[in-house]
Amino acid sequence: MTCIEGDALQTLPTLKGELDFAFIDALKSDYLKYFKLIEPKLVPGAVVVADNVIQSARAMKDFLDYIQTSPDYDTVIIRASMEKNDGMSVSYKIR
Repeated sequence: MTCIEGDALQTLPTLKGELDFAFIDALKSDYLKYFKLIEPKLVPGAVVVADNVIQSARAMKDFLDYIQTSPDYDTVIIRASMEKNDGMSVSYKIR
């Protein structure tokens, strides 16, 4: 696994190769933008984890709508913190 730091909207377009895992935890209103930048690089079987999807659901509604209705992904929402009432989405790329 390689951790890449930097402004995601500038860094993601420069990534070469395929991705089999991605973790999104950044500006909530831009989650769909980040996802769209990595989506062409995701191989079948890839997993994408997006953090804070319960508490920030309103800010990332476009992302959640897309990832939960796309026939290309199987997505579940996991409540990971009862104290903070938050969790993450885990999406598996089917095709």
